[in-house]
Amino acid sequence: MPRTAAAMLAIACGACIFDADYRGGTYTCSDGVCPSGLACVNAVCVAPHDGGNLVDAASIADAMHALTCGDPGDISRGGARTIAGTTASGANHVSSMCAGLVMNGPDDVFRVTAVAGDKLDVSITGDSSVRAYVLATSCPAPPATPICEGAAFTSPGVAALMLTNVGAGTHYVVVDSESAALGGSYSVTVDLRP
Repeated sequence: MPRTAAAMLAIACGACIFDADYRGGTYTCSDGVCPSGLACVNAVCVAPHDGGNLVDAASIADAMHALTCGDPGDISRGGARTIAGTTASGANHVSSMCAGLVMNGPDDVFRVTAVAGDKLDVSITGDSSVRAYVLATSCPAPPATPICEGAAFTSPGVAALMLTNVGAGTHYVVVDSESAALGGSYSVTVDLRP
């Protein structure tokens, strides 16, 4: 009899629709995956309107981007901003030549828009494999290998990359690695200012 009841319930629910609303709860996303409509920010699933409670709204906006050259996270001009993330298990979207090394590891890409003569400082902390550098005006996909601005990068425990008299327009801050097999967690601080 219980099998018959279960079969009848399964047939009756064949047209059932399940629609869950996960907003308002707290869910972890250590694997980077959240239910539809939520973004994984700092290992917590959040909705875009939850910004003031769990993380800053700018981090949520970044989480809604693919962090690729075609869909970079946006960093505003006029003050330092720190972004936490991970390139672990990521993909290589851009390859660059920096300080004699080809950066072809998994990467995250952020965009800044400078006014001619701006200063741009970039520093990074996190896993020893992560690097941060800046590309001017374009962010081409591999096999293109543009040269980093200043032909340099920064890494955890190293002084910030400091660029002066930056050209007007779009620049890309890239968190990357020289090893295709190595990604890691990071906190990158970007300060674009007059």
